[in-house]
Amino acid sequence: MNGETGKILLVAKENETWEHLSLKLAMALLLWEYHPVPEPGANHPALLGQEFRPDLLGTDVAGNVSLWAECGKTALHKISKLAKRYRDARIVFLKARPREARKLRQDLIEQEVSRQERLEIWSFQEGDYAVWEALLDERTDVTGEVSGRELNLVVNNQIFLAGLGSF
Repeated sequence: MNGETGKILLVAKENETWEHLSLKLAMALLLWEYHPVPEPGANHPALLGQEFRPDLLGTDVAGNVSLWAECGKTALHKISKLAKRYRDARIVFLKARPREARKLRQDLIEQEVSRQERLEIWSFQEGDYAVWEALLDERTDVTGEVSGRELNLVVNNQIFLAGLGSF
């Protein structure tokens, strides 16, 4: 990705949906520069003593949380705690559809979640998530370039171009 080679191993947890897994893959590609760790465990040094776990975690050279990424549904209580606890980290949420992203932003406003302006909420454009999901398989090969929220990829030998919205 973007001139780097690497592998990401995503294993579905019990009762994890295909949508959640596919969003984690998209998020890992979008945030490739952070070298995100999928589903870090409770024993991850950056998360010791924390009750929450991210879908993807990035750390800085000192081992501090620099990226916290969530895909799909996330409880407002969790979001509120993250915004307070990780003031210097980039906190990003990825939704499959624009209406879900708009709803999350509206819920944050209505619940008056502190520091919500620094929380990034992204979504595939209408119809793009269905195309993304259809390209994926149990074993997926992805090459290409990512710039910001723009994906220019070849997924399992099929071209996929998409720009994600920000809400």
